[in-house]
Amino acid sequence: MSNIIIFGTNAFSKLMKWYIENDTDNKVIGFTLNSEYVKEKSFCECPIYEFENLDKLFPEKNFEILLTVGYSQMNGVREKLFNDCKNSGYKIGSFIHSSVTLFSKNIGEGNILLENVRVQPFSKIGDGNIIQHFTIVSHEVKVGNFNYFAGNAHVAGLSQVGNRCFVGINAIIQNGVKLASYNLVGAGACVSKNTEEYMITAPNKMRCFKASIRAMDLFLR
Repeated sequence: MSNIIIFGTNAFSKLMKWYIENDTDNKVIGFTLNSEYVKEKSFCECPIYEFENLDKLFPEKNFEILLTVGYSQMNGVREKLFNDCKNSGYKIGSFIHSSVTLFSKNIGEGNILLENVRVQPFSKIGDGNIIQHFTIVSHEVKVGNFNYFAGNAHVAGLSQVGNRCFVGINAIIQNGVKLASYNLVGAGACVSKNTEEYMITAPNKMRCFKASIRAMDLFLR
């Protein structure tokens, strides 16, 4: 059994507390935020700790931090917090739901894989990815770091996903396609050709166009 501190106090944080308590033997001992964002003393009946004070409150560091920050700034906020936790010497936890079919052991730190995700053999997943329910990562796929896959996405065999991408619900990345870093794939879109960095792929007829991270972040709101 592990003690878990959840980084974040949003709807996804609440959901992950439920998953941990109902699908594992681990225990959620509290939540944490950077001190400037701490407005309440508790969340979901657990204390909220200031991140800057964790080493004083838990000097033995006998806990794991689960990052439940979503895709703000194209997953850039989660990447920063991941590095902050690592630099502070904390162990970053992962969550893999009991219904996940995981045929590859080549998976990094701080990943969250929810119910009925399927990862086929010879695939590789980096650090800090959130992969929502029923998503399929097919054989020999390479997924980078700090990506977000919404439910029912399908990454076909031999394809690649860079870093800090958002792949919408029911989206498809076709066989052998390379999705560059900082790409936003809309819900129901099909990526049928290689992309460049900072692109948005819209559903129906494929449309790709250059965009900044700020524009992508506004698109996701």
